[in-house]
Amino acid sequence: MKITKAIIVFYLVCAVISAAVSFNFNDQGWEPDTIVNVSNTSEAAVSSADGIEGTDIASGEDSELTVIASGEDSELTVIDSGEETDISVETDEAALIEEEKEQAKKKAEEEKAKKEAAKKAKKEKEKKKKEAKIKKLIKEKEPFYTYKIDTSNGGLRLRDKATGGDIIDDVPRNYTGYVISHDSHHALILYKGQLGYVSTPFLEIEKIDSEDYPVELLELSASDIGKELFDGKAIGEIEKSN
Repeated sequence: MKITKAIIVFYLVCAVISAAVSFNFNDQGWEPDTIVNVSNTSEAAVSSADGIEGTDIASGEDSELTVIASGEDSELTVIDSGEETDISVETDEAALIEEEKEQAKKKAEEEKAKKEAAKKAKKEKEKKKKEAKIKKLIKEKEPFYTYKIDTSNGGLRLRDKATGGDIIDDVPRNYTGYVISHDSHHALILYKGQLGYVSTPFLEIEKIDSEDYPVELLELSASDIGKELFDGKAIGEIEKSN
């Protein structure tokens, strides 16, 4: 009888201990390892224990979310095996490359515009400088004249010096051109691209406006005698002989 009571008490104590242990495990959230698979889902939220939560945004058609929870300090593992999950990254890289190309193109256009503006400014500066120089020369050389060979017959000798110079050419009667400089005895004239002296008394000299005088002749002087001027062009020739 005593042995039977002892056995009964022993089983009761074991039952109480087992119940207490089971209650403690459930209270602390110690659950067996859990694996949850979610397929074809745009958003999945999983909670397999009191301290475990997981959320996955899956963009692939065959995306798979795997959650392994093993107690209060469990780790969450997410595996996404969708085929198109990297599309946004590739798109961002392409957009970045395109943006870099546009920036490089814009920079090249700006550099080109700067160079053209600098070139234009330089030309404008040179033009103004030349105009100022011409104005100065006109002021120094005024007045301006044309000549006409006025001989009774034949032409007039063109020489390299005012007195006793060598003959360069013969200027035909009635030929008209521009006077570079002159005095009462000799005149420095231009004849078919050649510069030389003739006798002033055999010239018919006429005054003209500065606007009618070729700017190419403004810088000519006696030091240019013997040079090939204007590449043989007939600058300074007004009217041929008749």
